[in-house]
Amino acid sequence: MKARPIRSGSTDRLTDPDTSTGLHHTGSRQQPMEQAGIASAAGGRGRSLAALRRHAGAGLCSSRMRRDNGGLRFCSRPAPLNMGVHVLICEVFMYHRIVKKRIISVFERLSKGDYEYALSDVGTTIEHRFAGEHSLGGTRTSVRTMRHWFARLYRLFPNLRFEMHSIVVAGGPWDTTVVVEWTDRATPVDGADYVNSGVHVIRMRWGKVVSIHAYLDTQVLIDTLDRMAVNGIEEAKAPPIIG
Repeated sequence: MKARPIRSGSTDRLTDPDTSTGLHHTGSRQQPMEQAGIASAAGGRGRSLAALRRHAGAGLCSSRMRRDNGGLRFCSRPAPLNMGVHVLICEVFMYHRIVKKRIISVFERLSKGDYEYALSDVGTTIEHRFAGEHSLGGTRTSVRTMRHWFARLYRLFPNLRFEMHSIVVAGGPWDTTVVVEWTDRATPVDGADYVNSGVHVIRMRWGKVVSIHAYLDTQVLIDTLDRMAVNGIEEAKAPPIIG
């Protein structure tokens, strides 16, 4: 399938049943750009896609996209510029949908403790940043240190589960931004309940994750780690894993 994404966003809210993913989605799915805006910008099917570029600020991609074993693969075969605007909208929507399904599957596997599945999508260049000054904070720039970080996370929170509320995808395959809003729950190793809410901001290039920034209520996390340290869990107060 020829992928020619534009700089736009599409949103899934997770509450209505989605039989394709097994999860639940809330609200409506928005097309990357409003149909009326596209029609006026391109002037109908008779106008060239150059008009869409000028009026919508679209970054057209002359590559093809396909799925391969659950991941994304791209090649640089040129795509014709005389395709209809409706085809462009469809291709952008499908690309964003594929990315959303992949992100959903990553969080589903994280909820089962399988962080290797998430690491399989990480590129050779990565920035993994977790907000706050505590044993899980700091920035990691390699898969090796990310693997150590995840191992610590699941030692401290062995049954961590994510509930996703919304996913927003914007941009083309050369620079994709994904924002995931979630609530996580766990029973830490000291036996008390833990609930927190936050957002992941994920950037991707050509199917590989290059940046992950996690934002959450750090005070809730720090209070939980302090309580674990008081109860004799030394790793809860260990220096952060960075590098």
